Amino acid sequence: MDIKVMVSFIRRESGNDVPKQVLLMTVISGLAHSSLLAIINHSATKLVANTFNYKFIFVYIIIYIIWLITKSRALRLTNLLSETIVYKVRKRVVNYLMNTELVHFEELGRAEIYARLTKDTNEISGSSSKLLSASSRLCWSFLH
Repeated sequence: MDIKVMVSFIRRESGNDVPKQVLLMTVISGLAHSSLLAIINHSATKLVANTFNYKFIFVYIIIYIIWLITKSRALRLTNLLSETIVYKVRKRVVNYLMNTELVHFEELGRAEIYARLTKDTNEISGSSSKLLSASSRLCWSFLH
């Protein structure tokens, strides 16, 4: 799927600031994760040279807490975003079905309608974790 199409779809269907919040939380989480790795590397170097400062432990804990909070917030917002989009898509499909003439409705069959209604929206819902993972990897690649 083209990334521009996906971003356009998310903007159109979300209708709120949640995508921006997801992006912000993902960027902060990525920066915190990179900082954790930098602190670990720097501390290991200092430990080998016998010049380790225990302040690194406190900095590590603070950044780790920031990483945990932003990552969990990004996950929650992504789930909220995907569920909102799924709800709107299902609502729109049901409205189309309600406006469909009975003859066309009966031609499709109940099983076909249910299959299409659940399959597409479940794919949208399942792609939310992939979207978050992709945005995390993108942020990670820019930092390194």
